[in-house]
Amino acid sequence: EYDIVKYGAVVYMADGTSYNISAENPKSKDEAMELVIARKTIVAPWGMLIRRELFDRYNIRFDPIFTVGEDWLVVAQLLFHATSLKFLPNVYAYNYNRVNETSCTNNLTLKKRVQQYTVLKRIESLVGGDRYSKAFGYTRAMLPLEMVAAHGKRETAEWLHRESECGDFLRLKDLIVADVSLKRKIRLLKLLGKSLEIGCCYKKLPNRIK
Repeated sequence: EYDIVKYGAVVYMADGTSYNISAENPKSKDEAMELVIARKTIVAPWGMLIRRELFDRYNIRFDPIFTVGEDWLVVAQLLFHATSLKFLPNVYAYNYNRVNETSCTNNLTLKKRVQQYTVLKRIESLVGGDRYSKAFGYTRAMLPLEMVAAHGKRETAEWLHRESECGDFLRLKDLIVADVSLKRKIRLLKLLGKSLEIGCCYKKLPNRIK
């Protein structure tokens, strides 16, 4: 009856504990897309049943150039083209194993994390950034925070300096409107300052303030 049916899952951790993830219940497709863009939901196809026709009609495939974020992009594409959705709150089918120490999720390098920016830009190109500006701003604020938490401010700033498109990674405009705490915004401002300190390519910053 539906193009996509989403349900909950059980997550098993390396320490032997487990917990349930319930599927959200968005009131509209736009609300569901906002959750996906902001990654406030499971952004992986294993948490849902998907009509195969969506993959075939719109040529949706996992892009092998991405080590991280390829499932996020696929879910956004599927949701964008789907016409009917169903969300089931309970856990029906999937057990998610976080015990595997060799998995990509458990071995996220800074280089892998940066791929998520490219994925985010592809999603923005697909669905339109203005329509979901709040969700995109939130994610552009959270991604560098995750990088700093995992790899340190200095290493993150140096990586941004080496990337030719680092001016798009963290925009002051997004930082101002992002729905994150003041404490997090201060951390991001410090990251911007560190990037400027080491000569990051934020020469475009004045234009982005506008």
